[in-house]
Amino acid sequence: MASYHIRATFLPEGDAPSDLWVLDGHLTFQPVEGAEVLGPLSGFVLPGMVDAHAHLAMDMGGGRRPPGPAVIEANVSANLAAGVTAIRDPGSPRSETLEWVQSGGRPGFPVQAASRFLAPEGRYQPIAEWADAESLPDAAAAHARAGAPWVKVVADWPRFDKALGKRVVPANYDEVTFRATVDAVHAAGGRVAVHCAGDAAPACVAAGVDSIEHGDALDSALLAAMARKNIAWTPTLAMTEQLALVSTRDDEARRRFVNDRYDAYRALLPEAARLGVTVLAGTDMLPHGSIAREVESLVRHGLEPRIALSAASSGARAFLGFPPFAEGAPADLVLFAADPRNHPEVLAKPSLVMLGGVITTR
Repeated sequence: MASYHIRATFLPEGDAPSDLWVLDGHLTFQPVEGAEVLGPLSGFVLPGMVDAHAHLAMDMGGGRRPPGPAVIEANVSANLAAGVTAIRDPGSPRSETLEWVQSGGRPGFPVQAASRFLAPEGRYQPIAEWADAESLPDAAAAHARAGAPWVKVVADWPRFDKALGKRVVPANYDEVTFRATVDAVHAAGGRVAVHCAGDAAPACVAAGVDSIEHGDALDSALLAAMARKNIAWTPTLAMTEQLALVSTRDDEARRRFVNDRYDAYRALLPEAARLGVTVLAGTDMLPHGSIAREVESLVRHGLEPRIALSAASSGARAFLGFPPFAEGAPADLVLFAADPRNHPEVLAKPSLVMLGGVITTR
């Protein structure tokens, strides 16, 4: 296997060029004689990026391909070309991604996959596994015992309230059920991610779930509790923006709601960073390989560029348990010609992507 030498500024925190080498597919900070020098010289290197909310079994490109290994492989390739070298997949229609991982996946490309989505009957899309309040803890623990490192629970789901004349997002379960589910999954060795965009937020935080996906109803008090309990937040902000563009064209009330929500994000994202909440970058329903778009959206809505980059790289790796950018770790990295903290457009155009010491994009 080829050896390499890279001189670059280490992102997301670095402020001056440093040296690293790649030997036998792993990182080292000790000189390697005869290593090939990789450019651009004095570029910027980021740990291989992480998409913390990507549904690999689903065709997000507008096609109609059914979930399965071919779709998963194509989506992994699209992510890798964009600089993503690790993924958390929080659920697939029939547990396709988890089965793909358990059958070997793509060597060197780590994926943490949930099984199916868990929700009460009729309170999510029909791809879910139905579980009422009584059966949820056992169903969730069964997913973890079957090898899923993450269990995905649909904590709330929108509906139109005729009496109120508006859209509401009621909780699917109560706090007691969430607590029992979290305890059962943790005892089985797994972690709990919740789809939470409405009224379930206080109960989910109180129950100690491991990550909140979307989090449209979060506030400062909930963020403070999340920081104390080490609960991560995956805003999936770029996906929400995309949906808003479609849904608000002819709906002034919805447009006002969306704009108010974005104003809240501009306050909540910096507050989350100040409090020490781990923010994760996830693309959800966007086309695979859109991680740069999510990072840009996080920055535009108030997150410092270095923290937004961390949400898609080192911070995500630390929270999820993917290998760090450290001596002896797999050489998963992305190289840029300019600093994406100052030039966010370059994040979508990496000069080089490396997975396990193998150059995949150049």
